[in-house]
Amino acid sequence: MYESPLTAAHRERGASLRPFKGALVPDAFDALAAEVAAAREGAAVVDLAWLGHVRVTGRHRQRFVHAMCTCQVKALTAGDGNFGMVLEGKGKLVAQFLVDVEADALRLELARADAEGTVAQLLRYRVADLVEFAQDPGRAVLSVVGPAAGDALSRAGVPVAPLEREYAFVDATLGDVAARVRRNAGRVGLPGFDVTVAAEDAPRAWGALLAAGAAPIGQAAWDALRVAGGYPVDGIDVDATNVPLEAERLAATIDWNKGCYLGQEVVCMMSDRGQP
Repeated sequence: MYESPLTAAHRERGASLRPFKGALVPDAFDALAAEVAAAREGAAVVDLAWLGHVRVTGRHRQRFVHAMCTCQVKALTAGDGNFGMVLEGKGKLVAQFLVDVEADALRLELARADAEGTVAQLLRYRVADLVEFAQDPGRAVLSVVGPAAGDALSRAGVPVAPLEREYAFVDATLGDVAARVRRNAGRVGLPGFDVTVAAEDAPRAWGALLAAGAAPIGQAAWDALRVAGGYPVDGIDVDATNVPLEAERLAATIDWNKGCYLGQEVVCMMSDRGQP
């Protein structure tokens, strides 16, 4: 069981903890209704300790990942990001992920519990492509959501105005911590930003966000928000028996104009025939 670098801080605030996707996460800091209201009406921050990262390098990294997923990757430039899914050959879901495009690498963000299997699936199709995958476990992901999320980040020293495009990111300083900040309204359907920091810096980043006015919320409120918005989590709401068309939010992210990818034929046939 992966233990968040924020576990001590969560316990100090009286949070109850529980397992979620192979990680120990805070279940609640306050009453469920109060935490949901904080996210919907102001700014809230949640510890997504169950998320991990995979670094992708090699000359053909963008071309290869592009051909293995449902979203556009090949045309993205440094500072761009996207949401996509890896499928198997029959169109069934392997994993959801976010991709950050760096100057010399890609960073994939997905559930820690799914990373090994997803990389193994991708490597099955690496033939002549020059591409390498390495798990990058030493990071923590905090999500700041709500109509005042941008204001909270600005008070913490991160200018969010340059992040005009969804999933675009900037490497900045949050308080005194180096952080990657990504625009992302796709977590629970509220305006939001993902903050990724080195694991050892997570307590200071968490403290800076709380000091900037973000209210801490736990997994129970997070689940209530995402389920109400229709945002599924792999292994909880969808799994390897599902195709993306069975979840409206996932289907809406498919790039129908990007060209071929693994599982595309099945997905397109289902869409055209109207029978997912």
